[in-house]
Amino acid sequence: MLGILKNNIPRDIWKNRVTYLFMAMLIAIGMYIASTLASVTYSTKIVCEANYIASNYQDGQFSLRKPLTEQEESSLEQKGYTIERIFSFDKEMENGSILRFFKVRNKIDLLILDEGKYPQKSGELVLDKCYAMIYGLSTGDIINIDSRSYLITGIGSVTDYDMPARGISDYSSNSELFGLAFLTEDDYETLLSDLGSATMQECVGR
Repeated sequence: MLGILKNNIPRDIWKNRVTYLFMAMLIAIGMYIASTLASVTYSTKIVCEANYIASNYQDGQFSLRKPLTEQEESSLEQKGYTIERIFSFDKEMENGSILRFFKVRNKIDLLILDEGKYPQKSGELVLDKCYAMIYGLSTGDIINIDSRSYLITGIGSVTDYDMPARGISDYSSNSELFGLAFLTEDDYETLLSDLGSATMQECVGR
């Protein structure tokens, strides 16, 4: 019986050599894809963790029926909590997309720049990199918002919008329709005032 098997195995391999070769190729391709995905996932995890540390990523956020008083906020900070009020408002652009405007953060979920610098004076802003890539914008370009023009001084991202989506009900991001912009505190207040009472401002505590 053993002798028959020894004679038949080489003959079977040779007869079905194309099938076995194809199966070996599929196994090799599968192993390559799996190892590549594992490598990408590991690299992404390292980058994300580094950004979380650099940006002082939030441990959580909360909303209230009325803002905390200075005394209440001070009491929480004395217990070791870091709190920052994050203000924002949305503005529809001429291209049909929505830009969400923020003041540059000072404590939590800090803006991480890929290129350029933070806005330092009136008429400067930073755009999120996904929105900038979609519309071919880069540092040094000018973007018009209503009657005002702003110089793009930087391109970056924030960890609380690592997948820019307008609301929690959005299951995926679409940077063609939604993006982020960061202004100086004075420019934020000026633009909000120019847009008038029809523009709603949101505030989140972190």
